[in-house]
Amino acid sequence: MKFVITNVDDLVYKLVPHFDNYQLVTSKFLNYIDFKSALMLLKYKEYFKDEGIQKLKLIKSTMNKARSFEDKYNYCLSNKVNLDPSWLQGFIDGEGSFQCEIGLDKRRNSSKNTINFSLQIKQNSHDVAVLNEIKKYFKSGYLKPKYNTENLKATMSMAFTRKTAVIWIRKYKIICQFFDQYPLYTLKWLDYLDWKRLIILKESKAHLDRQELILMKYIKANMNANRIKY
Repeated sequence: MKFVITNVDDLVYKLVPHFDNYQLVTSKFLNYIDFKSALMLLKYKEYFKDEGIQKLKLIKSTMNKARSFEDKYNYCLSNKVNLDPSWLQGFIDGEGSFQCEIGLDKRRNSSKNTINFSLQIKQNSHDVAVLNEIKKYFKSGYLKPKYNTENLKATMSMAFTRKTAVIWIRKYKIICQFFDQYPLYTLKWLDYLDWKRLIILKESKAHLDRQELILMKYIKANMNANRIKY
C-alpha cells in the first residue's frame, strides 16, 4: 500500500512546512531539498518554459539513486544533530527489528541454552553516521561491519564496498525503557511486546524448564516476518 500526495498546493502548503519544521536526519534530506526546488518551479508554472523544463530535468538527474554515494556519506557525516526521541521512534518503527537468539553456547561447548536479545537497525552504509548517532543516544550498541567511529571519514571506502551497515543494541533494558515511553504505531509494536515477553521469561529463568523453553521458541518463531498479519 502507498500513501501519495500529488496536488501541488497540498505539497507546497502542507508537506513543505512540515519537513521544514521537522528536518529529515538521513541523507534523504538532500532529496527533499531538490524536491522542494522542483516543486517551486511547478508552483510558479516554470515548466511552461524550456528553461524551466531543463531545470527540472537537471534536478531529477541527481536525486535519489542518481545521487553519488560520496555526497550522501559526507552529508550525514557533517550534519551534526541532536536526535529527537519522536523521530527515533518513527525511524525504528520503519527500519528496526527486535531479535532473539536461542541456541546452545557453542563457544563454551555447553549443553545449556543461551538466549540473547538485540534491537537491530539496518541502513545503506552511506548513512552509517546516523547509526552512530543512535549508538550515542542509547549509549550502547556496536556497528557491523566494525567502523572507526572516531573517524568515519577514514572508513568511507569500506562503507562504499559493504553497502549495508547495521547497529546492534543488546542492552535490552535501555530499549524497553525507551519504547515503554514511546510506543510504536505499526504492527512492529506486537514484535516489541513479544520480545519484551521473552525477556521477562528469561529473567525469571523460564528457559531452564523444557516446556517453558518450547514456549519461548514458539513466541520467537511467530515474530517479525513470520507474524500472521491479521
